[in-house]
Amino acid sequence: MKNIFFVYNSSKEEIYSTVKEVLEFLKSKDVNIYTECEKIKDQYSLKMINEEALKDCAVAIILGGDGTILKFCREYGKYEIPVLGINLGRVGALASMKLSNYKELIEKYLSGDFYVAKNLTLKCSVNYKNGNNSEEFLVYNDVVLHRGAFLQMLPLEVAIDNTKFDTIYADGIIVATPSGSSAYNFSAGGPLLSHGSNCYVITPVCSQTRDFSSLVVSKDEKVTLKVKEASTECFLTIDGRELYPLGRGDVVMVEKSDYVLNIVNFYRQNSIYETVYKVMSSNRKEEV
Repeated sequence: MKNIFFVYNSSKEEIYSTVKEVLEFLKSKDVNIYTECEKIKDQYSLKMINEEALKDCAVAIILGGDGTILKFCREYGKYEIPVLGINLGRVGALASMKLSNYKELIEKYLSGDFYVAKNLTLKCSVNYKNGNNSEEFLVYNDVVLHRGAFLQMLPLEVAIDNTKFDTIYADGIIVATPSGSSAYNFSAGGPLLSHGSNCYVITPVCSQTRDFSSLVVSKDEKVTLKVKEASTECFLTIDGRELYPLGRGDVVMVEKSDYVLNIVNFYRQNSIYETVYKVMSSNRKEEV
């Protein structure tokens, strides 16, 4: 009997009817269902998630958009539980299912007709010139250095494996995982990376000279970003979350982490391309 961790955004009351529908379907299957939410635990006689159950979960079925999936990863990523998302958001690059087909695909999953894409994640380390303790982050989507509200361009030195590659003047720079390549990186003109790729991508944001538009680097290479001058503000953002101010001489190092993001999928083709294309096509139709 499979152990399933059911997750949803409990702050959104409007999706509760969908939560009820999905749980009633799962309850009809031969599975153990765990939750972190007291409200639905009692109502549907579910089991509360704990350390032992986390180590033995076959899959996390997550109801929501990419933001809900990333929140789950930040909280439980070290357990590397495979993620099976039902998309309620706009893009759903990390979700393999929709409300229109989730029953069919969960049946496929329970019968063993699926595969797991192992997406690269990154480790981001910050060394402060002023001697403050260094910080370290686990990255699922992207590392972004940007100029904040200040109007001057941000001067950044880019090095790969300790060899200087370029100095750019730009609004910022993005280092994105395969999972995050369809987010800010794609909006800034960077390429999509298929899930399971053994590489990640560097994309400047509004670079002054456009010496390079994007650069795909191997998982075995380390990217170093150094703030060159203090004439402008500079901030570091991890996965679109909190801001960390940086100053002249501060160094951000990005490399492959020891963890992967396991995404359950059902089709061998690179469905991320189809997902993003459908969103773009839908946006164009709305504009007309």
